[in-house]
Amino acid sequence: KLNSKTTWGNWMFAGHWNRIINPKLFSETSLSFTRYRLKEKQKISGSSSTNLGDKFIASVDDFSIMNKWNYNPQSWLKLNFGINSSYLRHTPFNYENDESLENYEIIRVHSFRNAMFLDTKIKPFDKMTLNIGTRAVNYYSEGFTDNSLEPRISLNYNITKNLIFNTSYMKVKQNSHLLFTTGNFASNEVWIPATKKIKPAISEQVSSGFIANFLNNQWIMELTGYYKTMNHLATYKSGEINLKGDPNWISKIETNGTGISYGLEFFVKK
Repeated sequence: KLNSKTTWGNWMFAGHWNRIINPKLFSETSLSFTRYRLKEKQKISGSSSTNLGDKFIASVDDFSIMNKWNYNPQSWLKLNFGINSSYLRHTPFNYENDESLENYEIIRVHSFRNAMFLDTKIKPFDKMTLNIGTRAVNYYSEGFTDNSLEPRISLNYNITKNLIFNTSYMKVKQNSHLLFTTGNFASNEVWIPATKKIKPAISEQVSSGFIANFLNNQWIMELTGYYKTMNHLATYKSGEINLKGDPNWISKIETNGTGISYGLEFFVKK
């Protein structure tokens, strides 16, 4: 008899402290803890007294603190800025097998991510709104250090009272990769950290579109086209479906992948 159980999901605890310094300055401080876990457990039992099975656990613990400020010096200018620091503990490999005499070591990777961010909202005249921002990020993971800038810019222009044109550009770097098995209902989703051998993923995206309002804003329609490039992607090597059974889990991963995504999105809201 085979009993198989898969559990995955995440839970979060967070606290916020908001403070109004004056009518133009507002601050928010938050402290949070998030945990993601994938657990796969199998047990084979028969007529004999011997029971065989295995258990695999992969998880991510994220401790974060953020201090954000909103400053509105003028009616046409708004500033959002602050800092964010995170400690991440990835456990990509925690495996037990009743058939093996070997005691597998639990593998954990400790990472730190610190960022400063600034977002500026400018309204030079009534029909135009411009958002310009960036994030400066420092990432450290057991001997590997990465520094990056993540710029973003967007523009909204009111062609008419009920028609808005929007265009944007953004660059994002992600220091965790999601591994999953295509077609697996349980998804087998495992988060792995960027290291010396697995570079952070980078994506750049441009998009443009229109937002239209009808019947006194009772109906909203959006049409957006986008083009996105991705570099330094990671996935399972051909023939691999999970990280079980091998403490050298990095050997099962293909790195430095590239990708392109583009398309049209159409949205209607009543």
